[in-house]
Amino acid sequence: MRINSHLSCFMILSVLNCASMAVDPTIYNCPDDITTLAELQGQTTAKVEWTEPTAEVNYGNVAVLVFRSHSPGLLPIGESFVTYIFSDPNDDQSTSACEFTVQVTQVDDRSPVVTSCPNDIKATYPYGTEMGTATWEEPTATDDSGVAFIHSRTNYPGDSFYLWTARHEVKYTFSDAAGNLAYCTFYVTFEAVDTQAPVVHDCPELIQVEVALSQNGSFVSWDGPIVEDDSGRFDVKSESKYEKGSYFPIGLTHVVYSFTDPTGLQSECSTDVVVTQVDLLPPSLLNCPEDITVGVATGEDRTAVYWEEPMAEDDSGQATLRLRSHQPGDIFNIGSMANVRYTFTDSSGNDVVCRFEVAVVEDTERPDIIGCPGNIERTVSTDVNGITIEWNGPMALDNSDYVDLLFQSHTPAESKFYKGETKVTYIFADSAGNQDSCTFIVTINIDASLPTTTDETTGAGQTGSNDVILILTLVVTCLSVVIILISVLVLIFVCKIKTPTEDLNSLEKKLAETHHYHIDTSDERSANRKKLDPSQGLPPVPEDTSYMELNVKTRQDEGPYYLAPT
Repeated sequence: MRINSHLSCFMILSVLNCASMAVDPTIYNCPDDITTLAELQGQTTAKVEWTEPTAEVNYGNVAVLVFRSHSPGLLPIGESFVTYIFSDPNDDQSTSACEFTVQVTQVDDRSPVVTSCPNDIKATYPYGTEMGTATWEEPTATDDSGVAFIHSRTNYPGDSFYLWTARHEVKYTFSDAAGNLAYCTFYVTFEAVDTQAPVVHDCPELIQVEVALSQNGSFVSWDGPIVEDDSGRFDVKSESKYEKGSYFPIGLTHVVYSFTDPTGLQSECSTDVVVTQVDLLPPSLLNCPEDITVGVATGEDRTAVYWEEPMAEDDSGQATLRLRSHQPGDIFNIGSMANVRYTFTDSSGNDVVCRFEVAVVEDTERPDIIGCPGNIERTVSTDVNGITIEWNGPMALDNSDYVDLLFQSHTPAESKFYKGETKVTYIFADSAGNQDSCTFIVTINIDASLPTTTDETTGAGQTGSNDVILILTLVVTCLSVVIILISVLVLIFVCKIKTPTEDLNSLEKKLAETHHYHIDTSDERSANRKKLDPSQGLPPVPEDTSYMELNVKTRQDEGPYYLAPT
């Protein structure tokens, strides 16, 4: 109930009559919400009574009823909103309302109606058995509410009954949602006669097997069928050359089983076995990109990003790009982390997804150059007019995973260098335009004392093949010394040969003067002395190695070493 009142008095020189001013009506006896029940069957309305409200204004004056949504009497099923509006007879702007709801609810007090209740049943059973089986179509029921269900039953169709009772009562109880009950009752009696063929249970209706495209068939097995007969005995005969567990070819194979009891009653069970070649494997991805991070220069808020699009292959011979969330060249905002998806599918609907992320970041870092060569200096003869030089070019890494070689002034083993200094420059840049460079100097000196050569690429002092030959010569020399050391150690244990002290002193002096090794063969049977220059190679080994020994005395060891040449 809602009451609105407005009262104002003004004192000027005399007291005004406030009762004559507009005031919202005062409502009496506004009903509370009302709930009532109605029968479910056929009713769309119900009679509802209530005491109607009244209203007054200005000290007992009757208010005017200007609106009423419903009157006591018939109301529809469900919820109704009832409204009364009263106004001041002197001022129709001053109103009050009375509001309440009326809920009419249907109730179900009628029992369900049973339909198709079976008549009494006469069933047969094989001789010599103690129980008989009866079957019937179960009864049904309807109800005003629209829902009636089986509440209970004494027996199910197919139940077995003891034969020592001549007459068996079967009772079904139905109920609706309101708990009203209805019943169906019938009786089952038995006669001793063999009319029951073998009963087949769990006979498969359809057996489907999928194999790979490379297979021509499959071994197939299944559960069932299960066979029962009153006699307890029956013969099983298959009319198909295929049985469960057999190897079935691609396609459909019809399998039929026949079951016969002793009285000749027969039952059959048939099923279809379908072996289908299908593509069970999804396509295989090719070159799915790794996650991509692209840097942009300060002030830029977006950039286009490119990548090599992935591909896929499938054993069916065809893999199709079904969905692509982005494509190379799309614009990505800075700070975003976009998930890029490529979905490929084959003709059998198998999918494979290539996923990678694209991130755009502000990049202010320059690329990091690795392996920048140091300055290179070479000396050539006067007749060499430019040489080529080998070096390992630098590389660059960047936090954006993208770096490009913008500029290369010279190419190793291809560019020619001439007398004087030449600056070699590499410039690298990342995707944001940050750059860094590698610079080194190649110096070519001219030495008139070097022998001349007609091959400008093989002049003395150049790296190329001369450096390789020098390195190989040093390696061979070192290996030769090692072999000599090993041979002398063997001779020390075998021959126990020693050299006079004066020979060691002489050898030490010559080593100090020439920095060469010497071979000393002076002894009682030989007066020959040979000089060994490692750059000229080792002399041949004589047949009697005891007459040729290499004597070395060092400042670190007072005792001599005896080295047999190899």
